[in-house]
Order: sequence, then structure tokens, then C-alpha cells
Amino acid sequence: MDVVTAGTKTNERKLTYLSHDQKQSHPFLGMFTLPEDAILVPFDEENYPNHEGIDFYGQFKEDIKLFAEMGFNGYRMSISWSRIFPNGDDDQPNEEGLKFYDAIFDELLNYKIQPIVTISHYETPLALVNKWNGWADRRTIDCFMKYCQVILIDTKIKSNTG
Repeated sequence: MDVVTAGTKTNERKLTYLSHDQKQSHPFLGMFTLPEDAILVPFDEENYPNHEGIDFYGQFKEDIKLFAEMGFNGYRMSISWSRIFPNGDDDQPNEEGLKFYDAIFDELLNYKIQPIVTISHYETPLALVNKWNGWADRRTIDCFMKYCQVILIDTKIKSNTG
């Protein structure tokens, strides 16, 4: 692919809060920490401002078409760890999550838009934070390495990571 001369970027957290495939868990950034004692509290469902984000999950084909119409030939995006491994330490990756990203890559390449992938944009699965205190525990690093291995083995994702 040629050099990216015009592009755009997003990160998974800003696109969708939770996926429609219902297998993605809460990422850590989907929660908030109180100042004292660092108690994790889920957002109140009734008062949470928006769980859909811009609904990229449901509208990515239309959005990518708009990117092409704007003349973009590059798109920097992130992959959500909790979409691939909902609990972070799952035995097998979420196939629906992998299919979702494969479909995005297919659509981007259909419009000759080069995907530029970030494999982690502050998206630690909340389950690992609750279970092992996140990155403070070596087991989280091991889980991240497993996630990276899956991402780098998947052919469509592998060919679009730097």
C-alpha cells in the first residue's frame, strides 16, 4: 500500500461501550475509580450517558464508505482486548470478536484504506483488574501475551499490524 497521505483514527472505547455480540465484557475504562480506597463501581445503567458510542459496531460499513468519500487512505484503529478475550483469561478467543475485526479489515481494504492497528489502547478487561489487580500481577501480563499471540496469528489482523 502507498504512504498514508490522509487518514483518521479512533479507539475502540470511544466507538462502542459494549458490543452487540454480547460476549465482550466491560473493559476497565468502562468503570470509574472513586478517589479514596480505589473502589470500583459500575456505572448506573439508568444514568449512564451512552452505551452505544457512535455505534461503529453496527455502522462500520457506512463509516468506512464515508472515510473513502473524504479521500482517506489510512485508518488508525484499536482492537479491544475484552472483545477478543471477554474475561481476559478465557481459554479460547471470542470468535465473534475476531470476525468483527476481520470484517472491518475487509471493508477498509475494499476501499483501499490501510488499517494501522493498535493492539491495546488502555483496554484491560475489568475481570482481570478485579481478579488480580490488573497489571500489578504477572498473570495479567501472561494473559496479555496470549491476547497478542492470537492477534498476531489471525491472518487478517496480523497483516495489518506494524
